[in-house]
Amino acid sequence: MVGFASAAILYDTSKVMHHYSTSQYVAASLELFASVALLFWYILRIVMASRR
Repeated sequence: MVGFASAAILYDTSKVMHHYSTSQYVAASLELFASVALLFWYILRIVMASRR
């Protein structure tokens, strides 16, 4: 899932660069933030599982 989340960040970055205009910066940043938060969630779950 970490690989999937990393690929989602790359895909979303490409989508932001090609499909959003400069006036849509809030939507673009929220989309990228959601992808980074997803990656953080999966890494956090792995760290928490390894502590058990």
